[in-house]
Amino acid sequence: MINLSNLILNYDFDLKLRDTYVLYGSAPLASEITRYIQDASPEGYGHAVTYARDFLIGSDLTKEEKNRFYTDLKEYGFMNVLVKNLNPVNRSKTLSSIYNIGKISESENAQYLEYAYENYYKLSVEPILSYHCLSELSWLGSSKYKDYLADLENSKDMISIFIIALLLNSKPQLEVSEMTSESVSERMFGVQYKSEEYENSIVKRIGLLESKFCELQEQMVDPVLVRNGFENFIAEFRSNQI
Repeated sequence: MINLSNLILNYDFDLKLRDTYVLYGSAPLASEITRYIQDASPEGYGHAVTYARDFLIGSDLTKEEKNRFYTDLKEYGFMNVLVKNLNPVNRSKTLSSIYNIGKISESENAQYLEYAYENYYKLSVEPILSYHCLSELSWLGSSKYKDYLADLENSKDMISIFIIALLLNSKPQLEVSEMTSESVSERMFGVQYKSEEYENSIVKRIGLLESKFCELQEQMVDPVLVRNGFENFIAEFRSNQI
């Protein structure tokens, strides 16, 4: 019998997993991981999903063993559980699902993130999840990624500009047509910054806005109130240059 909790507890995240794979076998491991994550706590879910991903990415398994394990995970419903948790009922599980679906690095999985972006994040007040979803869609080479960015750029909505700002914050080289770090800073903060000032000024401001949005989400259940509170904070930010 596989004690998955014990395996994860004693895993050093060193990607040395082949001995475990050989000892228990691909199908039993895939089955137990899938069973475990269905009712796991948010923390346990994150650890178990990361554990499964590490077998597939960077571990000491052979290419054939990784392919076998990925096939078994899919057959036992592992990907179905991750896709189910893309619906942001629990944001911790959702973030873990977004990140690991991306990092598993199978382009076929872009469809799940595209669906989630269009149905769960894009039309709701979820800029943090939208940002993470777009980051992984970029990694997976989604054919819709540039269209999503263009839609954000063409929007006059401050939340859309905030999502682009988050992407620029993590990937300063990103440009969407004429949308650069400088133009985003002007639209969000009402001021222009030279490129050499980007790191010292914009990064700190975007980080502050991200923290504020997460704080508002914890305080308020109604997404409309979260959105209004965030837009009011940005307006105060622009007026006072907090």
